[in-house]
Amino acid sequence: MKKQKILLFSDDMRMSSGVGTMSREIILGTAHHFDWVQVGGAINHPEQGKVFDLSADVNKDKGIDNAYVKVYPINGYGNPDILRQLLNTEKPDAIMIYTDPRFWGWFYHMEHEIRQSIPIFYYNIWDDWPAPKYNESYYESCDLIMNISKQTFAIVDEVCKRKPRTDLDSTYIPHGINHKLFYPIPPLHEEYDDMMDLKKRIFNIQDSDDIEFVLFYNNRNIRRKMTSDALLAFQEFRNRLPEEKKDKVAFLLHTQPRDENGTDLPRLVRHLLPECNIVFSQNKLESKQLNWLYNISDVTINIASNEGFGLGTAESLVAGTPIIVNITGGLQDHCGFAIDGKYLTSEDYKKIKSLHDWRLWENNPDLTYAEWVKPVWPRSRALQGSIPTPYIFDDRADWMEVADAIEEWYNTTPDERTKVGELGKEYTYLEEGVSFFSNLATSQEEINNALPKGEFYLSEVDEPLVIPINKRIRFLITGNDVIHSWWVPDFAVKQDAVPGFINTAWTNVPKPGIYRGACTELCGLGHAFMPVVVRAVEQEEYEAWIIEKIVLAEAEKLLTEKVWTKAELIERGQGVYLKNCVACHQANGQGLPPVFPSLEGSQIVMRDKARNIEILMEGVQGAAMQAFSKQLSEVDIASVITYTRDSWSNGKNGDGEIVVPKDIVDYKNRAKL
Repeated sequence: MKKQKILLFSDDMRMSSGVGTMSREIILGTAHHFDWVQVGGAINHPEQGKVFDLSADVNKDKGIDNAYVKVYPINGYGNPDILRQLLNTEKPDAIMIYTDPRFWGWFYHMEHEIRQSIPIFYYNIWDDWPAPKYNESYYESCDLIMNISKQTFAIVDEVCKRKPRTDLDSTYIPHGINHKLFYPIPPLHEEYDDMMDLKKRIFNIQDSDDIEFVLFYNNRNIRRKMTSDALLAFQEFRNRLPEEKKDKVAFLLHTQPRDENGTDLPRLVRHLLPECNIVFSQNKLESKQLNWLYNISDVTINIASNEGFGLGTAESLVAGTPIIVNITGGLQDHCGFAIDGKYLTSEDYKKIKSLHDWRLWENNPDLTYAEWVKPVWPRSRALQGSIPTPYIFDDRADWMEVADAIEEWYNTTPDERTKVGELGKEYTYLEEGVSFFSNLATSQEEINNALPKGEFYLSEVDEPLVIPINKRIRFLITGNDVIHSWWVPDFAVKQDAVPGFINTAWTNVPKPGIYRGACTELCGLGHAFMPVVVRAVEQEEYEAWIIEKIVLAEAEKLLTEKVWTKAELIERGQGVYLKNCVACHQANGQGLPPVFPSLEGSQIVMRDKARNIEILMEGVQGAAMQAFSKQLSEVDIASVITYTRDSWSNGKNGDGEIVVPKDIVDYKNRAKL
């Protein structure tokens, strides 16, 4: 089927601004679905008038063969002439604009001309309340508004009175951070040594341990980003340390040191903070190098007084580094805020509007936030304005309280920061805080014709996906090994699950029930054993399911501290084996060599406990054995290893040593899994 073509107006995708970065991610992440033509804006663009066809580069980068990506560089944000030219030559199927609507006055004056033939999509951000009623005409001119933050979603709902928005034409779509570009780098990672060498060069030290704590700032040097206050907060934090520790802390700022819209930061440092270890990183970095900066840092900070989303702290969480943020705008979305144990949604923000009023929220017993963030509430909220923006709140944190937050993170152990950073990474995928694996529930006896086949033979699972009815549900679909396809015919959804890509689909189920599907991409030996089961329930039942899952996950964590007997581990391990291992390694443990090796008689299983654990945790590269560190709990991994070490002939021929949950916890801590 012919791909649809989208004409995108935004910062040039090759630029390093936040809008440019996310424009690039949107284009690269969807190039297999859509053709893209970008009018790439920049102030005084040096390549204006040229055209760049990036299709071949995108094909190579993404491993596809049908990319169509062109960039037309331009000064500013375009003009009617280039739009009319591209409508005639490129013939797009839709136009998408991305950034502040005030930059697009000329565009909205052409609304009637444009929308006669193609729709207008707007990827929207607005930093703060009060609701900007002066934007109503802009919003009204768009066929679809995609809102980057939950607060922005609520603002659009508040502004659009002449043409109220629905869940079909105004949606919450946060920035998607590419998990292949930003990721944790533990000591055993292949990039770790190079990253530590970079740390030594940045701070001019002989040993990476000479600097024990790094605060990281990745933002523009402009007034609303409050860069100077962040520097004062770091100085105050440093002043509280013992003398022998003061030179072991550093503040790394990835920003332009001098900016007409900000200040002269090097001069500020020389005059006011000469004793502090302040380092500026001002060169454009590849994503790999930027990821290293997040990983050599202990905490990332953003205390901007207006912030639509906060790309830097979002990237930091994906890299596994905890954060400090001011409670304003889209930064609230990074904090895991929950009321009465339920994560806040974009719909909730229609009622609460914002959490930036410390009098209402800072000590509210019903409000909680996550372990990976130290939030700082703004103490000063002033109504600012200008001719194009008549009014907007300016939310300013007290830099002394920011120093308190830095000190709290400093006094947290490195292992604990790593642990909560991992939780933050998981949150960027799963805002409900719930994760599970869904396995085929059809018994091996039925598959092997030892028992009659049931009604839902090969179409039943142990853990169905549960969703609420009468609500628009968005699915994010990817793969971690080969290409699969997620298919539920009653939803009219069939979407490929491709490693390295996140595809999307949506549904709105009107009535409760069980909906079944399967993988419809011929994916390998287990293709016939991959059912999809979705259970649609009332909202109250869905919320009860979420709470149950959270409670069970906490209970599972407590089981790691239990003293287990060998018999208990074997009993539990048998169930784990039958659910997760038997299809490949068979009930008799003899596998299907050479693809699925025999566990019976295996020297690793019988006598090499350390290697046995490593294989279960990290898989075997180049083989069918996958990593189970994310799929199974510490208790399940310990019990299934103990079961295989004792089963078949292994019990009498092996060393008889058991594996307990603490062994798995210790391995995770060492390997930083």
